[in-house]
Amino acid sequence: MDIKKVHTLCVVGAADGLAQHIHGLLEAESGRLEARWQPTAQADADVLVIDPDSVYGHMDWLRAQAQGRRVIACTHSPEAHAEDPCLRKPVSGADLARVLNLVGAGLGRPSRDSRTAAPPQRATEASPLQAGSPAPAPVRSPLDAQTAGAAGKPSPPPPTAPPAAADRGLLDLLDPAVARGKLRLRATGLPELYLDPTAQAWHADAGLKSLSAWCRRSVAASEIEELSDDAFASAVATLPAHPLARLVWLVHLARGGGTLDPRLDPQGLYRLTRWAQTEREFPRHFRIATVMLKQAATVEDIAAQSGAAAGEVADFINACHATGSVEQEQPARPPEEGRRGGFFGRGRKIPEVS
Repeated sequence: MDIKKVHTLCVVGAADGLAQHIHGLLEAESGRLEARWQPTAQADADVLVIDPDSVYGHMDWLRAQAQGRRVIACTHSPEAHAEDPCLRKPVSGADLARVLNLVGAGLGRPSRDSRTAAPPQRATEASPLQAGSPAPAPVRSPLDAQTAGAAGKPSPPPPTAPPAAADRGLLDLLDPAVARGKLRLRATGLPELYLDPTAQAWHADAGLKSLSAWCRRSVAASEIEELSDDAFASAVATLPAHPLARLVWLVHLARGGGTLDPRLDPQGLYRLTRWAQTEREFPRHFRIATVMLKQAATVEDIAAQSGAAAGEVADFINACHATGSVEQEQPARPPEEGRRGGFFGRGRKIPEVS
């Protein structure tokens, strides 16, 4: 009699061959598995197995992080996704069994159906989109480091008004230490933007690029409206949730004006440490990212190899550096003239041959 618990998973953002391989291993490794694992639809799965190495898989991974879903990253570089349980490609049966047993041990919580019916949470708890589910690990960026020390501590009551009656940059409003409430930004000619810094999520009925104007200007106090939990949940009910790190990325992309951040060396060598999410609205970013994954290079060299303008490369580096996916290397220094050795390096006159 089979008394094993039953869990479900869905392979997302991966080639069909990888999904079929994992499904086959579920049957082949059933003896090692402490529970029965069955494939199911993405919306119903207890666990998502996501391939973040692919373009759209990385987008799925960021979206799942923002939604607080349980995720297993299936990647060539597990160290780049250390916050999640990881499967290393190519996936072996032993590795799959080990990871699923580890994840399955933490699945003894209420079912998703019962969580969906949970009442709205207070402002100091999870956001309405995540009511009753585990708090998601925020997408890692330099912004997170500023508030990491406050993690796990009770949040103070939300302010009754935006942080201050003064103009602010969008980055200020994305910082949970500054804006603890749920906000709606409204301005003439711009799409409405909903921010939930505590849940590390934003919502808008618009594409990412169309929010660039919010990133290049100050936000007036009159354009900021704090919403109650219920009002915010109602306003974003039909809008997709996106990770706040994507807005951090966009702010640094939009405000650079085609020049590197002053903290970055114009002559430095830059490379991607992991695949950076690219947007269809910025088609040349895919080619820039492809070049930067191969080796470290200067802005000019990356532009020449990708066919993009140097200013576009600089903006892309600014954005990816701000979200932790770009590494700067210093160019090799040429040997000093005074230290050259050898017969021809000391300025000696070559004797004439008679």
